[in-house]
Amino acid sequence: MIATQRLWERMTTFGRFSTFGSEANKREVTRVVVITGSGTFEGDFSYPSGDRLSDAIRAAETYIVLTDVSIQLPIDIEQSARNAPFLLINTAHIGVIVPLDQSEQQRVQEVA
Repeated sequence: MIATQRLWERMTTFGRFSTFGSEANKREVTRVVVITGSGTFEGDFSYPSGDRLSDAIRAAETYIVLTDVSIQLPIDIEQSARNAPFLLINTAHIGVIVPLDQSEQQRVQEVA
């Protein structure tokens, strides 16, 4: 739990939630669906403004970070474990990443 808290502190200080005003710290956020052998995860992927989503995903060395995550596993899990504030996914386990555009996000929310 302590390691998770430290990671969250780093993300909120230096990542997507940064309060620094410089242009270099601006980030874009895209809602994506990540499919792995373990399950399906829908969340927000944050990357530097001006970069393409595909380049940002390729640049991730070991893990990608999703925030505001919805988790779907092939086994039953508790209701409280179906959502998470953030999730690290090892890039070696990713099978497919699908970006959702605005109309698809709304459609997914209406169905769910």
